Parts: sequence; structure tokens; C-alpha cells
Amino acid sequence: MSTIGRPAGRAGWAGESAVYAAVSVALVPMGVLHVVGSTVVDPVGATISDYVAVPGGYTLLGVSSVALAVAGWLLIGGVRAARLPHARTATGPLLAWSAALLVVAVFPTNDPGTPVNVSAWVHRLGGAVVFGVLPVILTIVARHARDAEHWSGAAPALRVWAGTSAACTAVFLVSQVPVGFGFGPALPWIGLFQRLLFALVVASLVVLARAVQSAAGTAPVAVRATGPECGGAV
Repeated sequence: MSTIGRPAGRAGWAGESAVYAAVSVALVPMGVLHVVGSTVVDPVGATISDYVAVPGGYTLLGVSSVALAVAGWLLIGGVRAARLPHARTATGPLLAWSAALLVVAVFPTNDPGTPVNVSAWVHRLGGAVVFGVLPVILTIVARHARDAEHWSGAAPALRVWAGTSAACTAVFLVSQVPVGFGFGPALPWIGLFQRLLFALVVASLVVLARAVQSAAGTAPVAVRATGPECGGAV
């Protein structure tokens, strides 16, 4: 028995719709919180995590975070199915990213106006990973996409999203340093800026899912052939 390559095989990936569904589930609690918490949390000056002060806020924030973690987990399988060169360099960070979302879901931040506690520190560290690692993942995928013909069409869009999200994330994380030490926000519109960053996270997941689906549809696959089919039997 031998293995031969088929240059135009159809590997396929069935997870694209599931990623979109997970992202949609993540957006619903966010919409509810912005409506229910409109008189409690200032969307311009307060971060998304401050919705923990809204009744049911902890649960809704947790649902949103877990849904995004599921999307990340699905993309791990997608990157492998699409045969990205050196896939482990992307799937490892994707696994860490998904785990950080679970940390964010379990450990809430402190209520606005109260001292920063251990849970809040853990939450903010997890949030930093969530926002900071995704641009790295996109950059890794875009870089390795150049080494595979079936990925080359997705590489330009991935590079654009990686650069955009990386620049916005850097500004946000630097502005959060004073917040982490309890000195208050460094940006007057930190809440609005973070919501923009959240939108970029969602868009990045969609872009990555589309790129994976496109590459998986044209990825070369291995075809196992027996001796008789190859003329080996006499």
C-alpha cells in the first residue's frame, strides 16, 4: 500500500457555519447588556467588563466569552483541515486564546468604584491575552499562507486584518496599564475604543473562518492506493 498526492483534491471543512453561529451567540448577550445596562454603564467611558455590575451581567458576559472560545476551538480544527504549513504555530496560540476566554468568563472584574481584587487582576490578564494574541495568530497564518498555493488567495486579507487589529490592540493595552494599577483610564473614550476592538475581534474570526474554508476547499489531500490499483498485482 502506498500514499500518493492529489494536487487538486477537496479536503473541505464543515466548521465555517459553526464558527458563524458561535460568533452570533456571542453577540446576542452583548446586545442585551448594552440595552439593559444603558443607564448603569457608560459605553463611552466604561469597558465592557463593567457590565458585571448589571443584574445578570456576569452570566451574559460569560456566555459571550464561552461562545467566542468555541469559535476559536473550531478554528483549530479548521486550520488543520486546510493544511496550513506549520499549522501548530497557529493552533497553539489559538488554543491559548480560547483558554483565555474561559478565564475571562470565570473570573469577573471588580464592580466599578470598588478596589481591584484578585479576580479582577486575573480577568484583566485574560482579557489582555484575548485582545493581544489574536493579531499574532492572524499574522502567523498570513505568513505561512504565503508558502502554500491553496492559501495564497487569503493571505492579503489576513495581513490587512492582522495589521489593523495589532495597531488598535497596542493602543488599548497601553492605555489599560494605569487601569490595572487602579489609577483610572488613560483614554477618555476607553469604552468606545474597546467596543471597536471587540468588533475587530469578531470580524477577525469571520475573516479567518472564510480563509480557512477557502483554503480547505482546494487543499491537496492524500489518497491511499492499493497494489492492484497501481498495477502492482501480477
